[in-house]
Amino acid sequence: MQDVVVLCRCFQAAGFRVHLETNGTYPIPSGVFDYVTVSPKIQSDVHHVHAPFLEENEAVADEFKYVISRAEDLQLVRWGRQVFLQPNCEIPAARRLCVNAVMDHPGWRLSLQIHKHLGLP
Repeated sequence: MQDVVVLCRCFQAAGFRVHLETNGTYPIPSGVFDYVTVSPKIQSDVHHVHAPFLEENEAVADEFKYVISRAEDLQLVRWGRQVFLQPNCEIPAARRLCVNAVMDHPGWRLSLQIHKHLGLP
């Protein structure tokens, strides 16, 4: 949403790597970020008609992280060379769904928000 190219270049010139996590609803400039995580808002019970995922962002993304709440969400996983499934921590059954999906798809990985499972802020 913001033009951060100059800022990113300054950080990189100072020796920092610049990572971006985005939902992918705006174009991601190629060659600006050292690593890009796209977490599209695809949950089956949430409608994002005002800002849909831009499929051209798949070419720039290093990984895709999908938040999974229910089984229907797994049917919406469709982008990414590297796929991470993150269970919605507010829905206990989501963890089992993600574990089973990762077992069924060896190329997919599990992503847990450990701090939430431990009850940390």
